[in-house]
Amino acid sequence: MLSFIVLIGLLVAGSFHQMGGYGVETDFYWAYAPDAQRIVHGEMPQEPGVGPLYPLTLGVLNLVIGDIFVAGKTLSVLSTILCGLFTFGFVRSLFNARLAFFTLVLWFATVLPWALVASTDMFFSMLVAASIASLYHKGVISRRNIVFSGIFMGLTYLTRHNAVVLPIGVVLILILLNPESWSLSLRLRSLAIFAGVFVLVNLPWSIIQALAGGDAVRSDSYLIIASHFYGRPGVVSSEDMRLAAKQFDSLWSVVTYDFAHFVKHYLSNIYRHFNDFLTTSVKFPAFLFVAAGALTLFPKINKRQLSLFFFPALSFLLLCLVHYEPRYYLYILSFFVLLVPFFLFESFKEEMLSEPGKRLSKALRGVVFAVTACFLLFFSVKEVKQNIAQEPRELLKAAAALHGKVDPRGTIIARKPHLGFLSKLQTIYFPEAKSVQELLAFAAAKRADYLLYGEIERDRRPELQELLDPGNELERMTPIFVLDNPKTIVYKLNYSTAEEGSDGGIGS
Repeated sequence: MLSFIVLIGLLVAGSFHQMGGYGVETDFYWAYAPDAQRIVHGEMPQEPGVGPLYPLTLGVLNLVIGDIFVAGKTLSVLSTILCGLFTFGFVRSLFNARLAFFTLVLWFATVLPWALVASTDMFFSMLVAASIASLYHKGVISRRNIVFSGIFMGLTYLTRHNAVVLPIGVVLILILLNPESWSLSLRLRSLAIFAGVFVLVNLPWSIIQALAGGDAVRSDSYLIIASHFYGRPGVVSSEDMRLAAKQFDSLWSVVTYDFAHFVKHYLSNIYRHFNDFLTTSVKFPAFLFVAAGALTLFPKINKRQLSLFFFPALSFLLLCLVHYEPRYYLYILSFFVLLVPFFLFESFKEEMLSEPGKRLSKALRGVVFAVTACFLLFFSVKEVKQNIAQEPRELLKAAAALHGKVDPRGTIIARKPHLGFLSKLQTIYFPEAKSVQELLAFAAAKRADYLLYGEIERDRRPELQELLDPGNELERMTPIFVLDNPKTIVYKLNYSTAEEGSDGGIGS
């Protein structure tokens, strides 16, 4: 019932989310939506940092819905509900239904903003939760569970490559903890079955990649790591990754470039990221109970319950290789949220209290939980409203104005891919130009057809802000779409006298 209520609420809220934002959803327009269209047309996806499962699922859902953005946010909503149910499943299997329910309440209250975002984050989190729920189905690790978890973990790896921590976790659990007290031979046979299933799930895609491009395991994750460790402090952008690509060609080259710096920076990340995770992901006041919950939980849990926490521990250590982003940690958030209701409802011993004392204790803990849930829900609703208010809906107007008036095979220079995707134009990333003449030289070299310059471009390329005045008679540039609030201009780029002024303006 809780999941159904959340589902209805998300579908209603999602109807107000009309346009992907300039944050997380940039990747949707830049990579995932185009790859979804390529896959359903029998073409190879082009995004190297992820697997094909998300764009494949997105493309299939789009065939039913008919709008790629609506399909994206619908997939996130459905993934959120399923992720919650799978989370409830593995917490109930290893602990109890009451703890699972209270964990689900806090988890839903925390992740609502991400449930409406068209991205891979909730889809990936759902597959992680499904992998773990299948491993602990009915509260034990059985051979059957290992097979099904191998299938789900293989699918998860086909979504994001950092899912490699899941099979590593299974290996460590069976070899080091051995929660089921299996013999060594039985554990090795079980791991062999698990590995075989995991490889079989990934083998077809590896073969396709090898046949298409000669690289069976394609990833550019090491560029993100290089940008974080050796790039500009606190900044990881497309420019940084392009620079890193010129200097590094593998993860090993990143680690060994300055090994002492790498180790020092990584160790400091462990502290910084954990602090950021508590304050920005778990949030106030829930993070106040995390340490207390851990101190009361870990001394009393059995090996099966302890093995569950191998997955968030390994995931956190892997994520410390890159800059901190709250969305990266969504798939391990439930493990930390679980500690809050455990401390409030499972750690107190009331045998020595009188009946009125027991009732008062339960009532106080219930009030603390309710206040915590209300705070988290308040923060989430506030963030949802802010995200919707910041949508660049002006690009919907621009795309409507350009419809039928631009060459769909053309190219547009823009800092964000949104308008290019909406107008069926190929986006060329806005260069680090210091003057209009330098920008035009770049455009001529790329033979770009159009240029988008708005307030976000002005903030990042202030040297070019004269482009915000369509009254300036700029050489080889004709404004064809002008919007005053927020200031947004699309220029037609001309490369010969015959072409200058050939396009009429599109007013708005």
